[in-house]
Amino acid sequence: MAEMSISGFKARLKNSGARPNLFEVDGAFPGAGNMTDFHFFCKAAQIPQSTVGVINIPFRGRQLKVPGDRTFEPWTLTIINDEDFKFRAAFEQWHDIINDGPTNIGASNLAAAYMMQWNVHQLSRQGSRIASYQMVDAWPSAIAPIELSYDTPDSIEEFTVTMEYQFWTRSGGSIGSQVGRAVSGGLAAAGR
Repeated sequence: MAEMSISGFKARLKNSGARPNLFEVDGAFPGAGNMTDFHFFCKAAQIPQSTVGVINIPFRGRQLKVPGDRTFEPWTLTIINDEDFKFRAAFEQWHDIINDGPTNIGASNLAAAYMMQWNVHQLSRQGSRIASYQMVDAWPSAIAPIELSYDTPDSIEEFTVTMEYQFWTRSGGSIGSQVGRAVSGGLAAAGR
């Protein structure tokens, strides 16, 4: 029987748990030059979501549930705006490459012109990367408005960007030994 005490829990919670405010985001902007300080201005992000669909197969009054296709949900960033509009302008320029407003013309070579790699990294309390997720072939589908108001003193502008991507990959972190054996065993049985 598992130990049911706070001491047992404390012993298993490595380094007091991962913290949601210890992260950084980086990625490439098409044609925007050096944007290495983006991680300072990205105020919020998520570790990305994926969903495996369900196929219901009816059988004699019951439903057999088998896994369907895997989908990767949009990824949202919240960005602090500076007076240079550096990152707002970079995302707007990225939209112009995809589809220019005045001309309604966009890039023809998808992968080379506007699909970029973006990453979110979970940091340890010492600042090292403990898990990283890469969004493969990412691009911004929506740049949210910046709200302006006389009633908003003592604050700094921010805006959100919704990113689409093909899939994500993870590096770092660990998988429990039983789960790891089950995954590697399942992949071996599938011939991978």
